[in-house]
Amino acid sequence: YMQKLGLIDWDLSRIYKQAVTSVASVKADVHASVGSPETMARETLAQFINENINNALIVSGGSSGAPSAPIQQPKGVLRMRYEPDTKDLVIVASELKKFFTERRVDFKDSLSRMAKAKLLRQHKPGEYTTVRRIAAGALGGLSAPATRCYVFDGAALGFEEVVDGSSDEPT
Repeated sequence: YMQKLGLIDWDLSRIYKQAVTSVASVKADVHASVGSPETMARETLAQFINENINNALIVSGGSSGAPSAPIQQPKGVLRMRYEPDTKDLVIVASELKKFFTERRVDFKDSLSRMAKAKLLRQHKPGEYTTVRRIAAGALGGLSAPATRCYVFDGAALGFEEVVDGSSDEPT
């Protein structure tokens, strides 16, 4: 508009094309330096788990559906729940999304890649979240309301090794 009025004499079409080319080049450089998107998704999830291992409630669901006594209580804000009997690793959706976003990792693409790799359990095709009460079974009458969560296959992630102490880091 300003160009039509004669206020500026810039070739906006050329500037736009150069900007698109520059952004594409930077994006390609970033992908080359950090690895594949699937690797980034796995590494970011592993980093989340490692940073929040003390914020996990570890409790078996129990055969009657009532949770048993906790194996591990969270020492901080409850962000994860692991059920050794079902191998479900349940992570609060908002916490995981925030973590990925802060690290500038494409969250939607990562979820899709982790589901395809059978790490993330889908409840319906393309639907990755479910509503769970991750505090159920914690001591002290902790009974938080249900919240939207992602459910991962803890066995596929190697989470039980972290819980048992036989490994320092999930795969």
